Amino acid sequence: MNQLKQGSHSADEYVASFRELKDDTLYNNAALIERFEQGLNSALVDKIYALPEMPTTLDGWITWAIKLDRRRRQREANKKSFGLFFKPNSTPPKPKLPLAQPMQSPAQATQSVKQSDVVPMEVDSGWKSVRPLICFKCRKPGHKANECGSNVNINSMDYDALKAHMKEELQKEAENHKEDF
Repeated sequence: MNQLKQGSHSADEYVASFRELKDDTLYNNAALIERFEQGLNSALVDKIYALPEMPTTLDGWITWAIKLDRRRRQREANKKSFGLFFKPNSTPPKPKLPLAQPMQSPAQATQSVKQSDVVPMEVDSGWKSVRPLICFKCRKPGHKANECGSNVNINSMDYDALKAHMKEELQKEAENHKEDF
């Protein structure tokens, strides 16, 4: 129990490991809370200490640790996907995690944690099938900017040049459409 640390694991994983070990100890509630706090990441402990009302039970500590860790991880995922959107030649952003649930009392949150029993999920297993590969240079699907054969760089155009380019593209498309019939 003294060796258990959250490290880079999620609070859900840390709680699952902690629960496996807690029944084997003879610790009382206060000692379990102290051990749980010592194993949590210090940033997460700081957030719990910043709460308007400190949790007084182990279940309260577990509830708040999971809730705050999930929000932090969701925020990190949102920041990463937002940053990737503006970088050229980068991989598409990962799908966002489900939105955080509204604030619950520690008792309600403990009940929902007990019901779910912490099940890991595969977050980015299907992102390739969701979004096609789109060129950053010409904005056409199927290739990357470093593989683009187009002489046109849409990103370097001003409004008037982009407008003229789009008119040309629409005219070409209309001519090709007429030829098909």
